[in-house]
Amino acid sequence: MNSLGERLKYLRGHTSRDKYAPKLDVSLTTIANYENGLRSPDATFLLKVLDIHNNISPCWLLTGEGPINRDADQLSTRTNKEFDLSLLETVIAAIEEHLASIDGYLPPAKKAKLIAIIYDLYAGKEEKKVDKAVVINLFELAA
Repeated sequence: MNSLGERLKYLRGHTSRDKYAPKLDVSLTTIANYENGLRSPDATFLLKVLDIHNNISPCWLLTGEGPINRDADQLSTRTNKEFDLSLLETVIAAIEEHLASIDGYLPPAKKAKLIAIIYDLYAGKEEKKVDKAVVINLFELAA
């Protein structure tokens, strides 16, 4: 599963979108757009997915790398601690701000990997401010 959308679809399984969407507080169209790669989910949505599927590795969800099962991912520092919603929102906002400033686009799969990388850089640090230069440099590598 190469894309975040494919992984979301996998997690939904045989549950219909109209029954799955209310569990995540989004519309059926939103789920379809995420699964088809037409939109990128925000931090709140991703955290709800991880809450519903509480044994799924956040690393696998965001990047498709590593084991799908959180318990099997003992070597990943990202899965051994709770996600910091505030930091995740800050990282996503910094990436979106940079994209808007250059009128740019990053495919959802690359954006998810960039989010995971930047999140890992700042996870565990006291200050939750994301350096714009870091975002720009990593964006250039990802693009």
